Order: sequence, then C-alpha cells, then structure tokens
Amino acid sequence: MNDKRLILISILLACLSCLVYFKALNNDFVSYDDNIYITENYRVKDGFTIDGMRWAFTESYDSNWIPLTWCTHMLDVELYGMNPAGHHLTNILIHALSTAFLFLFLCRATNNPLASALAAALFGIHPLNVESAAWVAERKNVLSTFFWITAACAYAGYVRRYSSGRRWMAMFSASLVLFVFGLMSKPMAVTFPFALLLIDYWPLNRLTDKTAIRRAIVEKIPFFFFSTVFILITLNVQHASIAGFELLPFNYRISNALTSYILYIAKMFVPTHLAAFYPYLPIKSPWPAIGSGALLIAVTAATYIMRKTRPYLIVGWFWYLGTMVPVIQIVQVGLAPMADRYAYVPLIGIFMMISWGAWDILEQTRRRRTIYIILSALIIAVFSLFTMRQIGYWRDSGALFKHALEVTKNNYAAYNSYGVHLLKQNRFNEALEEFYKGLEIMPADPLLNFNAWSTLTYLGKAEEAKKYYNNSLPYWKEGRQPHLYKLLAISYMKEKNYGEAIVYFKKSLELNPKELDAMNYVGLALMAVGKNDEALTYFNRGLSLNPGTWEMVFNRGLALIALGRPSEAAAAFKETLALNPRYAPARNKLDILEKKN
Repeated sequence: MNDKRLILISILLACLSCLVYFKALNNDFVSYDDNIYITENYRVKDGFTIDGMRWAFTESYDSNWIPLTWCTHMLDVELYGMNPAGHHLTNILIHALSTAFLFLFLCRATNNPLASALAAALFGIHPLNVESAAWVAERKNVLSTFFWITAACAYAGYVRRYSSGRRWMAMFSASLVLFVFGLMSKPMAVTFPFALLLIDYWPLNRLTDKTAIRRAIVEKIPFFFFSTVFILITLNVQHASIAGFELLPFNYRISNALTSYILYIAKMFVPTHLAAFYPYLPIKSPWPAIGSGALLIAVTAATYIMRKTRPYLIVGWFWYLGTMVPVIQIVQVGLAPMADRYAYVPLIGIFMMISWGAWDILEQTRRRRTIYIILSALIIAVFSLFTMRQIGYWRDSGALFKHALEVTKNNYAAYNSYGVHLLKQNRFNEALEEFYKGLEIMPADPLLNFNAWSTLTYLGKAEEAKKYYNNSLPYWKEGRQPHLYKLLAISYMKEKNYGEAIVYFKKSLELNPKELDAMNYVGLALMAVGKNDEALTYFNRGLSLNPGTWEMVFNRGLALIALGRPSEAAAAFKETLALNPRYAPARNKLDILEKKN
C-alpha cells in the first residue's frame, strides 16, 4: 500500500468513523451482556493476568470460546480500569481501522477509489452497525471483522504476488493466521473461505477456467479445515443455548429466515425503529415468507443474468446471503429471531452492490465523478445523523430498553431487561410492574418468572411469589446473574431463613468469587447458624482482596469473639476504628473486651 493518496483517504475514513461514534465515549456499560462480559466477570476485572489468559484459552464462558476477545477486554481493564469510556474507545478504534482496511482492500482490488470509499464509509457510519461498535459486549464482532478484513487484504496481496511469480507464502500464511484470529474472536467468521471464493470471482478475476477454479478451491482447504474445527467447537460450547425444534418448529425458522433476509435490507435503507432486541412475533399468514422467498429468488436470478457485465452484483448478493447463514437462526441460538449486529459483515456485500451500481448508473452522465461525490456525501451525512441518534439510545440500560419498548411490540425481553435496570436502582415495585408486563406476553419465560419471584420474595410477599417459582426452575440451571442470587439470599436473610440464604450467597460467589458484598453477607449468615469457623474463612478471603473494608473487619472481630479468640477480636475492632473512627459498635465491643481483661 505505497500510494500516499490511498493511505490518506483510508485515514480520513477512519477519522470519519471516529467522529460519528465520538458520542459513544459518554455511554455507560449496559445490563445487556456487559455485566456478563465485563462488569461482573471477575476474570476480566482482574486485568491482563496469567490466570486470565489461561482461563480465556482453556475454558468456554457464556456459551462461547473467544479467547482473543477476552484478552482485549482484560487489556482494557489494565489500561482504563472500569471506566466505560476506555472500553468504548477500543471498540470505536477497531471499527475505524476495519473501515480503513476495507477501503484499502476494495480500492487495490478494483482500482476504483470513489466506489471503494463509499462502500467503506457506509460500513463505517451506518446505523445498523451501532449495535456492534457502540456496545462493549459486542467487542467480539468488531474484533472478528477486523481480522476478517485484514485477512482479505493479506489474501489480495498473496494473489498479486502469486500471479507475478514473486514469493507468496508469507502473504498466504498471514491471511490464514488472521482468519484464525478472527475465529478466535467470534466464530461467525467461519464463512470467510466462501467469501474468498467470491473475491476470486470479483474483483480479483481469478476464476477464468476450470483449472483456475480447481486451484482456487484447493488453496482454500486450510481455511475450510479451520472453519470446520471452529464449527465443531461452537456446536459443543453452545449446545445448551441451541433451541430445540419442539420450541421453534422448522417451518417457523424457515419463515423467519426468509423474512429476516428482506428485513435487514429494509432496515439498511430505512434505519429507523432499531432495537437491542427483536422478539419473535406470531405468524398470522404464510404470505410474508412466500413473498420474501420469491423476492430473494428474483434478485438472485437478476444478479446471475448480469454476472458478466455487473459481476459485483452477484458477488455482493451472495456475500450477503452466505455470510448471514450462521446467524439467520435456522439453528436457533439465543432468544432473538434477528439482531442488528448479525448484519455487520453481511451488509458489506450490499454496500458493494450499491457503490459500484451507482457508479455504473452514472456511466453516461456528464461530470460523473462530481455527481457521484455529491451523492455519496449526502448519503453519508444522512446516515451519520441517524447513527449519532442511535448511539444515544445506548447511553445506559434504561435508555436502551425504554427505546426498545417504544419501537417494538410484545417485547417481553425488553420488559425484563428494563425491569432489571430498575431493580439495580432499588426501584423494586416499578421493576415488578415491568416483569408483570413481560409475563403477560410470555407467561412461561423462566427469567421473567425468576425475576418476579425473587423481587416479590425480597419485598416480603412470599405467598404471592410462590406462583412464579415452578416456571422459574429452568433458569436455576443457567444461573448467569450473580447479583440476582445475592438479592434473593438477602431476602432469605430478612426472613431469618439462614440456610437458604447461605445456599444462594454461595451460588452468587460461584459465578463471581470476588464479590465482597456476598462474602460479607454469607459470613454473617454462617455466624447466625453457628458456623463461625467457615464465616471467618469468608471474612478473611474478602479482606485479602480488599483489606480496607471496615464492615468486614468488624464482622471478622465478631466471628473471632464467637470462636473464643478475644485478643485477635480486639485487634480487629481497633482496625475497624482506624478505618472508620465514628463506628460506635466497634468502640463498644472493644470497651467490653478491654474491661474483661
């Protein structure tokens, strides 16, 4: 990439992406997976450590094996602590770099800087990509795509060297390694080998005869091998998250897939009513699916007919169709039928169709370049405004899910998430109302039932809570939210049901072993049932993590008194007073011990 003008344009495109996403630096973490990935993940919160690296590469977490993504989150904590601005900055920079490299790849491969710049700019500023770039937990998507695009750049370098008879192995190896890095960031990159075959057809124009086609397929064998390996790994770690056909019948999935293909394109042209979660809606008629299928077939046929004069159309279209396959939800993973983040890579194909299509439409137009630049600038300006507005909806959990409820119908998951947001603000009655609204739509949803049950229990409405217990049982097996277990355990503490409180405090600590609050509470619950030795162990463990926690120091003193170790208890109360001189209970306990001596 020696052309200074191309480098300058790529830098300007990266700066454009950063400028549009600058607003995201003011956004907070959200309660939609950010807690699972960062704020309540003690491995990540420890920063970049040897233990964290070992965990990232040897264990799956949240039904994913994404070691490189975990490493970047750990590095963020090392650099920025738990300041969300730093974590957002990393996402933005990766997204901006992907935009720049996408331009460089397309321009070098096609020698059309204007069309390449428009396609890359659309990728960099389109509102549908906000979910990937402005959501910290979707680091895996932007990181995987960065490696995808740089692997394509390396592959183009390999093709140029191979065709000119120069040494090519280094570039081929670089492409393969970058592809594997992409898989280790998010396994959606498994379709990359198919995308390389499309690139071979256009813009690299390699598939000129049967021999060339055979060679192109053979050289992709290492790529297909790693795709197969990661497909098997993903199926293994996500088996618990894959919905069975008894829950979602095959015909329902096919119908959703057909309509989703069209809906993503519709949202690309008119990016309004974008939400963090789209619920499944009842199928009232087969005609939307039939119409969508017919439209997909018609576009496919049209791109095939024009393949010789407009090869970018068939390549862009099959790029879109093919790269969407892992997330089109034929194999249903998670709760959503579609999501904006799923279109992050696939829409690159549509952006190519639009950019080169517009260039060809203006072929006979006078001042073609000027008109193309003006039209591109207008499109970029409009989409940039939509994107900046969409970024604002991600500023915090409340804004995110309130907006989702405003732009979707029957969104039981958004009611649940908004309720959890209120729950964390101790607005229990308001949270309960949101859970009830969600249960009206999805009465058997385990998480909604769990949240309603645990909130009612906390509010002391045990009898009313019982009716939600049975439907919440499937959630107990999943148990991904330690703060809810802690909340439930506290409610048992209020009822003086210390045995159950201990069970759920320990469940919370299994998921987040460094939660000081849960350690303190479980110690108190253990003392209440006479297990003072075990209580002391928890207090000591908590203080080893944060020696300045005066409440735990005081409780440690209480446990030492119960164990008949007054001198150590007195030292603990003196330490408590050093940390909090106005804490009267510590002064009283210390006075009693000194009088006895």
